[in-house]
Amino acid sequence: RVAEDRGGHCPNYASTTVNLLNTPGWELLRSRIGSAAMVNLLTTGSLLSPLPNGSYLQLTGPLPPVGFGRSSADDGKRAEAEPARRPPQP
Repeated sequence: RVAEDRGGHCPNYASTTVNLLNTPGWELLRSRIGSAAMVNLLTTGSLLSPLPNGSYLQLTGPLPPVGFGRSSADDGKRAEAEPARRPPQP
């Protein structure tokens, strides 16, 4: 199982990504492609999982560029809907 890997990960702390990767479907994939290919997929690919609201949860891979997937119209709606937030003062 992915969570049992001690290669620099913290298997004692669950996360949404770890929980998803420990579902039977991912285990079935690993059993079919082998552990080496699974590690390669997880460490070199970008994997996304669909969410109920139509968005995606990024499971692995580099962060997308700022603003990726957004239109300029989305920025205007967001600016109107959310007032600017100030960082907490020390």
